[in-house]
Amino acid sequence: MFSYTDFCQELLKNLRSQDSASSCKIISITGSVAVGKSFFAEKLCLEFNVKQPNSCQVLALDNFLYPNEWIQKNLAMQYKGFPESYQWSLLAEKLKKIIACQTVEIPIYDPIQYNIIPNEFQIFTPTPILIIEGLHLISRNKKIDGVTKKFPTSCKDVWSYIDVSIFIDAEEKLLAHWYAERFEDRFLKGKENINSYFYQFNSLSKNERDKHAKKLWNTINLKNFKEWVLSLKDLTDYRINKKEDHIYKIE
Repeated sequence: MFSYTDFCQELLKNLRSQDSASSCKIISITGSVAVGKSFFAEKLCLEFNVKQPNSCQVLALDNFLYPNEWIQKNLAMQYKGFPESYQWSLLAEKLKKIIACQTVEIPIYDPIQYNIIPNEFQIFTPTPILIIEGLHLISRNKKIDGVTKKFPTSCKDVWSYIDVSIFIDAEEKLLAHWYAERFEDRFLKGKENINSYFYQFNSLSKNERDKHAKKLWNTINLKNFKEWVLSLKDLTDYRINKKEDHIYKIE
């Protein structure tokens, strides 16, 4: 049976075995949209902090998405979450400062507004361990080959700061189900807020919202997963399978 405590011990052993002078070790967690990266990251972080208080914190890659206005102008909203929709150079700049023990300002992404909050930042003070969770992440010790060469150079700059990488995998039907559940949860949280992305769906019935979520999954998120995210699965250091009952197993 999977144990967060045992897995944290394994990660610490891995990190200590690496020849790195950095005072901040970086662990990445990647996988499909809605697979539970944020939850898994927070649980791991809690275990690290139980073992050593204030030793770990979590950083979400979504904080480095371009604002929706930029994506609409330069790409299209159906490419939000694809590699080109992230500010990789900005993230690399922040990670460089973090491993040098410098405090940095981090943009703030609001999943209910479905956008970066303009002119607001969170102050980020380095800790011995940083967990960064999001799409398109692997560690620097993986060979840049035919699979990864299609990714932006600035994306690879971010990888160069990552010490250990984790991929959370699950069956596609489960991913689709969890995405629909997450869509409905965020709708319920944001339906009364006129600034919420989900406010626009107030006129839809539950069945209509489910159909819309299914369409978003099939046309955007599943495409992103198959074309980009899944290609990194075999290039991560640890692969964890998540079952229907939310039980994890290290592959």
